[in-house]
This record gives sequence, C-alpha cells and structure tokens, in this order.
Amino acid sequence: MQYADNIQMRVNMIKSNRLKNKLNIFSLLASIIIIIFNCQHARIRIAPPLPPECKPFTEKEGSDDCIKKREEWQEALNKIPTTVKEYEQVYYYWGLSPSDFDYDLKNECPKGTYEIHQFSTLKQGVYEQVTLGFYSPRTLRLTCLNQEFTPEPQNRPTGRRR
Repeated sequence: MQYADNIQMRVNMIKSNRLKNKLNIFSLLASIIIIIFNCQHARIRIAPPLPPECKPFTEKEGSDDCIKKREEWQEALNKIPTTVKEYEQVYYYWGLSPSDFDYDLKNECPKGTYEIHQFSTLKQGVYEQVTLGFYSPRTLRLTCLNQEFTPEPQNRPTGRRR
C-alpha cells in the first residue's frame, strides 16, 4: 500500500511541476509582450479656435449653440487635407539625454499644425529593451494642414447703412 501511495504522490508532483512550468512560461511570455508592446506615446491634437457663440467660454461652454458650432468647426477642420512629416529622435539614458528637441512649427507647418504625436515603433521598443533603456529611440510625427483653417464668415455688418 505504501508503495502505491509513493507512486501516486510522485505522479501528482510531476503533474504539479508541469502546470508550474506552463504557468512560468506563460508569465514570461506575457511579461515580454507587455514590455515590448509598452504603450509609450504622447499625442496633442490642436483644437480649432473658439467660435463667437462660445465667448466667453466659461459662461457659454454648455450652451447648445456653442456645442453645435464647435462640432461644425471641428468637422470643417477634419476635412482639410494634411501632410505628415516624421522625425526620428534618439534619446539616451532612459530619455534623460538630450533633454529636448527643438522644432520650429511655423517653419515645419506654415499653414497650421493639426497634430503632434511622439511614439515608439515596435523596432524602437525592442532596441530600448535590449539596451536596458540606454538607447531610447522615438518617432515624432507632425501632421500639418495643407491650407489655413478659416471658419465660415460671420454675418457681420459691413458698416454701410441704407
């Protein structure tokens, strides 16, 4: 009887070890995937100017006219064609050096900037992980407007009276 108990105990230990090994492998793979696909990005989307129906904004931000006009202006801004420019930025020591990169947005996007997006590609994320953060490349994507945003003209008096 004791021999059968020993065999059953060993079988249970083997099954338990197999499960632990599978869990360890799964945990390792999950950790690698999380580290590599780490979501490192910053996105700034430039808002259109405030319509006259929303000024002063602190008083009129919730009004139906303001909300409707802001949505109309945002749709008009979204319809403007854009150009995308990408720049690779190389940081060292976990992003501590260099401390900043200077871009002249008036020169890069003379008609206006729609969006600024800094992110790591998969390849850049792998480089960063392999070098333990000593080499940290990033991509900067500027989305420039191809024409200036001019909202529809307001019905303003021209100063002429009849």
